[in-house]
Amino acid sequence: MKRIWMTCLVLGAGLVACDSRNDRASRTNEDRREADRKAAEISSETDKKIAESQKKASEEQDRIAREGQEKLDDVRRASERKMSDVDDALVKARADLRDSTQRTLDDLDKRAEDVNANLEKSLARPDYEKIRSDLRSKSESVKRAMSDLDNTTDMDAGKRTLQSRLDDYEKAIDNAKKRT
Repeated sequence: MKRIWMTCLVLGAGLVACDSRNDRASRTNEDRREADRKAAEISSETDKKIAESQKKASEEQDRIAREGQEKLDDVRRASERKMSDVDDALVKARADLRDSTQRTLDDLDKRAEDVNANLEKSLARPDYEKIRSDLRSKSESVKRAMSDLDNTTDMDAGKRTLQSRLDDYEKAIDNAKKRT
């Protein structure tokens, strides 16, 4: 009987040992599955956070780009307004200079006509024609300089040119008047 008991005990211990190994293997597999599930959850959460961060970064870049474009547009509009103001001022300055020059030219042309009338009476025909031609060319020179104003952006240079040509015309009139 002892043998039977012994055999039973050995068999029982073997069964317990088998169950223990099976239980451990089962628990190990279950632990592995649980670890895999948790790793998948963590990976999923990490992917979501990364996607969310990328979305926020993209939105921030878009916002910054929009704000930058708005600022550029504001600067461009302000620049265009200033350029328009400058253009308007330049047009006005040209018109004012042209008007004052035209008044001066009209006065000089009238003086030249008076001098021409006196010269015609007092000088020989060739001399008179030469002086009259010189006065006419000086007047035309002033008119050309006035028409060149539309093509210049340097008003100071335009003024100097006009004044120089007006002075030449006036000197020619004064010289002609001295010959009468």
